[in-house]
Amino acid sequence: METYLLWSPALDEKVLSFFATAVNIQRINKGTSEMIEAMLQDLGVHDGVQKFSVNRFITNYLTDDPDSDDWQDSWAETWEIVVQFTVPVSLDKDQYYPRRTFEIDRSWDGDTSMFPVECVVIADFARAEDLNQARKEFASTRTRTGNAQQLLISLGQVDEEFFEDGATAASQISERCQALGGTTTHEETRDS
Repeated sequence: METYLLWSPALDEKVLSFFATAVNIQRINKGTSEMIEAMLQDLGVHDGVQKFSVNRFITNYLTDDPDSDDWQDSWAETWEIVVQFTVPVSLDKDQYYPRRTFEIDRSWDGDTSMFPVECVVIADFARAEDLNQARKEFASTRTRTGNAQQLLISLGQVDEEFFEDGATAASQISERCQALGGTTTHEETRDS
């Protein structure tokens, strides 16, 4: 059974950033070179890795059920993996849909505790003007290298109670991004 969905690769010549969302109980700790290289092959990249970094967060971008009463149906643990290459690389053009991988992180010790974790709302914008307006409205944001139309809005570290109480702040940010012309789930972006 697959362990992660790999999605939203953003490439800037020698630097590739992509997300890996858990679909099973597997976790990523620090990552290993073998895991990263195998994930890159799943994305169609076969060139030499110089170094990589891994950043863990939780997002509802890939949710299939945004209206669920159970927060675990909507929010998934995700890692942004940033890879520096020794040479410029290219990606297949067909990278819109998440790709499945069966890789595991051998540096993970089996600890399944999730909290505290950074909560991130991801918003896609078709128009640069809308993206720029959203950046002005939110304090802790960044765009991804090579993908200037995607905004990541961090709510900082949260605990389980944040989600059990309805993740109100995240919902308000998503609604504001949508009012500004953005989409905050993969399904909305696909259908727009």
